[in-house]
Amino acid sequence: MNEIQLIDLLKVKSEKERIEFKEAKSQFSVLGNNERNRNSILGLAVAMGNEGGGKLLLGVKNAINPKTGYRDIVGTSALENIEQVKSQIFTHLKIRIGIDEIKTNKGRVVVVTFPSRPVGGYFDFYGIP
Repeated sequence: MNEIQLIDLLKVKSEKERIEFKEAKSQFSVLGNNERNRNSILGLAVAMGNEGGGKLLLGVKNAINPKTGYRDIVGTSALENIEQVKSQIFTHLKIRIGIDEIKTNKGRVVVVTFPSRPVGGYFDFYGIP
């Protein structure tokens, strides 16, 4: 993914089941800590994967800036070890996620791409689909 593709995503009118925007300026949980903390890479991989796949953008405001027409980049230092994050998700779900790191003049944005669940199957988060 490049900066032009990122700008297109930042213009999406609203979050839907296939795209999520999080500021996550300094950190974002990879595995969550139990069935109650689904706001993590693993939790979103399960939720989005069970709905057909999707994207998570870290380092971006959720609200659209009315002056520019797209979401502001705030930058993030979360998920610094991308290969480790991929490995942790693979260990739990046996799927490969994509992670792109885009460095802009406003800061670093991390785009995590979650694949769809296997046909006829589902993902679960600590035993909960």
